[in-house]
Amino acid sequence: MALEAGKFFQVWLSFYYAVGLTMQQPVVGVDPWVDVNQPTTLTCLPSGTPREVEWIKCVVHEQSCTASRPSSELVVRLLGSDVNWGGSIDISRFRFDKTQSNYPLTITSVTLEDESVYSCRTNVAGQGYQSASAPMRIRVPPSSIAVVYDSTSHSSSTSIPIVAGENHQFTCNTPAVKPAATLTWTIPAGGSSDQPLGNQTNTPNTGNNNLTDSYNTVIVDIPKNPAVSQIVCAATNRQDGSNAADIDIAVTLQVR
Repeated sequence: MALEAGKFFQVWLSFYYAVGLTMQQPVVGVDPWVDVNQPTTLTCLPSGTPREVEWIKCVVHEQSCTASRPSSELVVRLLGSDVNWGGSIDISRFRFDKTQSNYPLTITSVTLEDESVYSCRTNVAGQGYQSASAPMRIRVPPSSIAVVYDSTSHSSSTSIPIVAGENHQFTCNTPAVKPAATLTWTIPAGGSSDQPLGNQTNTPNTGNNNLTDSYNTVIVDIPKNPAVSQIVCAATNRQDGSNAADIDIAVTLQVR
């Protein structure tokens, strides 16, 4: 009797591990950073044919997202052939294609409120509910830039008179960005600075504390020659590994 029980346990254990090994999480594809007002598509590839697919979102600081979390919010659920949207979802901006094998969820124009951890939960026969999640952050790139000299702000390429000499202070700023922008200077030809990278500061935007105002101040010594030169400030907060500027401004210096 004990031998038969032992054999039964071994058979059950083999079955348990065999089933367990076949249980696979869906593969979720999410762009880690998306520019505000741009479209993006999230994908969910189950390990089999699901009876149910569910997209859920949670606040972005959570590392994972499940339907049981208090902060979770249903985006869309596919049950059989029926598609049901979450009650707070603006369906004018969302699309869901139940006919595709990766069950794409498209946001046609992202907003700051779309920044979340997104989870796809699937129910595949023999596997039960399986889920996987990934964060999506929203980038607000620099859209305006200005250089302040002698208490005057210059927001477009312009020409200013300047007296040759030491300790000329220029401040560059780009407001309402996310994340904070990196501001870089190109010093005028023949000019010099003890801190050519300048001194950068970032402060919360007064109109929206989810955004940041970025500033950089540089002190430059301006020579008499050349008589005409430029100082350039460039701003970027790209998250794709590129150092290319999102926006820049060149101020021409008429030296006297």
